[in-house]
Amino acid sequence: MSKIFFLGRFQPFHLGHLQALLDVKGNEIVICVGSTNRKDSNNPFPYSKRKRMIEKTLKRHKIKARMVAMPDHIDDIEWMKGIGKIITKKDIIYSGNNKTIQLFREHGYKTKKVKIYRNISGTLIRSMMGKNSDWKFLVPEETYKELK
Repeated sequence: MSKIFFLGRFQPFHLGHLQALLDVKGNEIVICVGSTNRKDSNNPFPYSKRKRMIEKTLKRHKIKARMVAMPDHIDDIEWMKGIGKIITKKDIIYSGNNKTIQLFREHGYKTKKVKIYRNISGTLIRSMMGKNSDWKFLVPEETYKELK
């Protein structure tokens, strides 16, 4: 039986991520939280915080999934070696990142591009946070509570 591997940075976990998980609910899901070894303006939230916001949201929506941390590597070959230890060619890779989808396709994995939900993105949310704009409506309640 194939598993669904949902790859993302989840900076932060938002309603688009939640909708993608609701779309595949019922399958065996593994959420791969990427860039766990990075801290910069594109990756402001540590893995521990992202893990809490995701776990709390999953619980509320009764989505069964497990999580794994995925650090970045210097190059794609090293990254694929690491990920290849947990993902098989039978599994399905879900991601909203075009580069990730292309990389997995080149290595013979089954992929599915996550639909962009209401034009929500982590980049947009982080920008709104930086401008003190209202961003609460773009994230699950659990994410908002974790970050406010």
